[in-house]
Amino acid sequence: MRRGMLTIGLAALMLAGSGSLSAQPPAPPNNEPVWRAELASLGIDPATMRKGVDGNNPGAPNAANSDEAKVRAYTLPSLLGSTPPRNAAGWAKRRAELVRLVEDNFIGRMPGAAKSVKVEWTTLKTAKKDVGGITAIVRTVRGATSMPDGRKGPVIEAEITTPATQKAKMPAVIDYTFVFPASFRPPAGSPPPVDPAVAALKRGWAYVAYYPYSVQADNGAGLTAGIIGLVNGGKTRMPTEWGVLRAWGWGASRIADLLQADPNIDGGHLAVAGLSRFGKSTLVVTAFDDRFAAALVGSSGAGGAKLLRRNYGEQVENLEASGEFHWFAPAFLRYAGPRTVDDLPVDAHMLIALVAPRPLFIGTGVKEQGDGWVDPRGNYLAAVAATPAWQILGKSGPTDPAQPAVDAAPPLTALTWRQHSGGHTNAPNWENFLDWADRIWGRAGG
Repeated sequence: MRRGMLTIGLAALMLAGSGSLSAQPPAPPNNEPVWRAELASLGIDPATMRKGVDGNNPGAPNAANSDEAKVRAYTLPSLLGSTPPRNAAGWAKRRAELVRLVEDNFIGRMPGAAKSVKVEWTTLKTAKKDVGGITAIVRTVRGATSMPDGRKGPVIEAEITTPATQKAKMPAVIDYTFVFPASFRPPAGSPPPVDPAVAALKRGWAYVAYYPYSVQADNGAGLTAGIIGLVNGGKTRMPTEWGVLRAWGWGASRIADLLQADPNIDGGHLAVAGLSRFGKSTLVVTAFDDRFAAALVGSSGAGGAKLLRRNYGEQVENLEASGEFHWFAPAFLRYAGPRTVDDLPVDAHMLIALVAPRPLFIGTGVKEQGDGWVDPRGNYLAAVAATPAWQILGKSGPTDPAQPAVDAAPPLTALTWRQHSGGHTNAPNWENFLDWADRIWGRAGG
């Protein structure tokens, strides 16, 4: 992914937290040795790995394609298989097949030992605050992790914001939150983005800022530490074992455990949201944890909701380079070296379909504002290709290859997509997502 993309998500700028929570150092360690070691474990010569596209220099020999007319023809692997399912039982069987394909070739399996991790929650601070004119209670919580043999792991850090007064149990949204240095400032002249905490509170929702870097560092060198290192005993990953996207999702699921135990939270209406790389992880955790009853997957691009076979924006070769390989299973590396994306037995529509029939909101910005790298149309076409899974289960999604207009209200379908006129940010979609979820859940009016 292009450097700097994280810093242009204006929605994230509002979520830097109180400064009381730890942040990953901005300069990552050297990922190259671990990348080479995983290639060696797969019998792949690093010299055979193809170079990714350049998303920063349109004049580069390997410049990323941003011209729809230059998108190559491609064939997606079948979502429904050789014998298409016709009912819920048939889909359950096909879904189990898709889970293994997605895990073993793309996202990675969560080791069984992950179920043995103990999480001990502590409330570090509780404060009454004014949040956008709403009196709210903000709890800073930390979950300390450990294994049955006494080994201690990372902590899960989050802030839970709820209205000070409430009449009924609240839905809650867990928002993957970036932590920026205290000196970070948004670009001059930028309008203040929508504060998702305010948007949630005014609808009677609880808002949870989740800090994934506390669970697992965003680099390959950290794979023997964090929750992955704790579960694996500090060993090198096996080819089909989980990557960082799924590890971050593990942390979100543990927060869901905490929320479901809270008598003030409606545990049947938990949502999760994320942008960019966190949008990828949001899609992953929603696919594998059916307690999430809605999700906002924002500008997730390649490795998320974008069709990998489309040669537009970021490509598989970028994902499998030393800067991003840690997000996925080691086996995924094969598709940028001895194999190609056309050999990959899965694509984004299959990952998306694992969420069915639950509500899923996929969002992007526009190319003109800097979101071309994520291939907005590739995200939309992936949703169209995934819609049959919702249809089998009596729900609906997009079916028309023609995209809805930019800034249009999202259709009230269980699988929906919206493109806003901004760039790489969730801010213009927060109000739309929360309104859509309330209406899909039958909570119109909050």
